[in-house]
Amino acid sequence: MNRLFFERESASIGQVAFARAVASRALHSLQLWPHVKFDGGDAAPAPIEGERTAGKESAWACQAGVNSLAVDRFEHKLMLTGGADSTIKLWDLEQITPQKKDQTLKTIGEVKRGPSTHQFGITHVSFYPFEPTAFLSSSYDHTLKIYSTATLQPSASFTLDSIIYTHALSPIASHLLVACCTQHPLVRLVDLHSGASTHSLAGHAVAVLAASWSPTNEHILATGGTDGTLRIWDVRKASGTLRLLDLEDSIGLGDGLDRPSRAAAKAHGAAVNGIEWTDDGQYIVSAGHDAAVRVWDANETAAAKPGGAYEAEGGPTSVSE
Repeated sequence: MNRLFFERESASIGQVAFARAVASRALHSLQLWPHVKFDGGDAAPAPIEGERTAGKESAWACQAGVNSLAVDRFEHKLMLTGGADSTIKLWDLEQITPQKKDQTLKTIGEVKRGPSTHQFGITHVSFYPFEPTAFLSSSYDHTLKIYSTATLQPSASFTLDSIIYTHALSPIASHLLVACCTQHPLVRLVDLHSGASTHSLAGHAVAVLAASWSPTNEHILATGGTDGTLRIWDVRKASGTLRLLDLEDSIGLGDGLDRPSRAAAKAHGAAVNGIEWTDDGQYIVSAGHDAAVRVWDANETAAAKPGGAYEAEGGPTSVSE
């Protein structure tokens, strides 16, 4: 690390190369912390006849499977998990003691299946971006719900008549529009101010799996579909898609939006199931079922150079900041 600082100060490497090297070091230093287990109170599954049980997990956060999790962005204290069994569990990460080994965390709250809560598996959970006193959840039961973290009771529910695969709320916007990606090709925009589904974004031809708002422009939204397309929208415009990101395009927008996107433009060779913007809004990171993570120049919407793609065996399932 000292060598990196010396090379930066002596101008041997640029700021971008320095930042990339530091980030790479941090990523390679990540390790599983085996001393903490999350116990959601679920019983372990019955052992298969003849299966060895020694060394098996004794604590299960959600025995049916965790489909989504989120950590509050303010104090990084609370964590949500959304389960395939329709439950949502709340955890207090401050209960973790770094010096203590073999810790088991218990939930501090749980939303169970009920008449006013989700009936099927949770697809996505997220904290309200402006304060951690509320959170949103979507489900295979076609609903988007808003909960209070204090009472764990739903304060609002929206039925979209289609499976909601994920949802996204801008971290900077005043409009409070929730973009909902559904089994239907339309991207539905739910207005938390009015409590209504204001309008839809038409452009995708298939189901939409991923969405992310620009961190610098409250009206710009990126979405990804199962056909490998990644679209950039300005939600104020009725004309629809601003741009299709194109894996074959190394030029990008250039001086503006005059040059039309290719009708067959694809960002990935398979479904796009993860999108995230960098904090400065300069780049878009996308993940697909083609086992690739790609980086795009948001100003040009061309594949970023050098590189721009990282292959991973099995394929990434999502990307997150």
